[in-house]
Amino acid sequence: MPHSRRATALGLLSLTFSTFIALTSELLPVGLIPQIADATRVSQGTAGLTVSVFAVCVAVLAVPLARATDRFPRKWLLVTVILVYALSDVIVAVAPDFAVLLVGRAVGGIGHAVFYSVVTSYASRLVAPNLVGRAMTVAFAGGSLGSILGVPIATGIGLAYDWRTAFVVMALAATALALVIAAVVPTVENAGVATTGTISQRAWWRAGLLAVGAVNTLLFVGQHFAYTYITALLRVAGVTEHDLSPVLFGLGVVSVGGLISSGAFVDTKPRLGALLHMSAIVVALAALGLLLLLGLGLPALVAVAVWNVAFAGVGTFMMTAAIRTGIASPSVAGAFINSTSNVGITIGSASGGVALGLAGPWVLPVVGAAVCAAALVVMVVARQGFPSKPHRELSLNTTGSIRTILPRTKG
Repeated sequence: MPHSRRATALGLLSLTFSTFIALTSELLPVGLIPQIADATRVSQGTAGLTVSVFAVCVAVLAVPLARATDRFPRKWLLVTVILVYALSDVIVAVAPDFAVLLVGRAVGGIGHAVFYSVVTSYASRLVAPNLVGRAMTVAFAGGSLGSILGVPIATGIGLAYDWRTAFVVMALAATALALVIAAVVPTVENAGVATTGTISQRAWWRAGLLAVGAVNTLLFVGQHFAYTYITALLRVAGVTEHDLSPVLFGLGVVSVGGLISSGAFVDTKPRLGALLHMSAIVVALAALGLLLLLGLGLPALVAVAVWNVAFAGVGTFMMTAAIRTGIASPSVAGAFINSTSNVGITIGSASGGVALGLAGPWVLPVVGAAVCAAALVVMVVARQGFPSKPHRELSLNTTGSIRTILPRTKG
């Protein structure tokens, strides 16, 4: 069913805000782990489980829930998922102990397991088939903004008031967004929503989708082995608690460069762009470990900035590579990448917490660099999943704006 320009704009804008809420909710504890650890009387490594338990739920449930909900109305499923984020944040905010806090995070993880399949299928139904790629770009821009703006702002709120306040604010924001979507966002047809059919894992392997998943998993293991404990790394680099939120915000702002870079490569030279970004991650993480060991604070911050810029663009390459294999619908491809990302987050954040307790902060970026280097090797070998040039019929435009996506209407 065609939609007016206004309805399509509202739909895409709502998806952008939705991915902003989703990503911010997922990573909200990252900047507040020391405060959470102190308040719940656990170690910082144990507090890292607030990220791990969320990710475990997504890793296990993303693809099964994509199948189970593929015929549910997209609009109301989206509203429900966003309200689940709000419920999760409320449980965390009022949790009397660490166990209940983890239950709250698990609730959010269950909602997040459904989220990306909803967004990909919703976006694909809002626009004409030849504009789906641009719609995905607009929709998922909110996720990047969540990392760039949402997490630093939430961290600032938590440091200025109390870590529980940050979760309350997120719950209120999610509830408000759900109400707006329910009131003004258009519904879409369910026809053509995600399905995996009878496609075998062997077919996924031949098409390169499993290779993309393997690279994505390793990359997120290495990333979150270190990034989950970014607060500890920054403190070793000389950043005070007072300056933590501005520094995180600054890192988010410079990370926009990674998004711009990925947009320049992903439609023309996706393999080269992904190789460059991943190589920069490996070098920056390795350098960061050495600089922290030598006590060189300012150069270490530069390495952190390069690392953040490089990683900011990686999601674009992984998601588009998965969709371009053509072996699964965008909804299932999105659920699969979401699942593998969270497998990586689970393993990385949990093992990083153990390493932090045993060896100290400096070892985190060193091990992270080694794992990301393994991802780079797999990508070099797996040419099927990462072709030098995308097939024309599956190419996604990452530079489109809402205006270029909207359907033409008379008058």
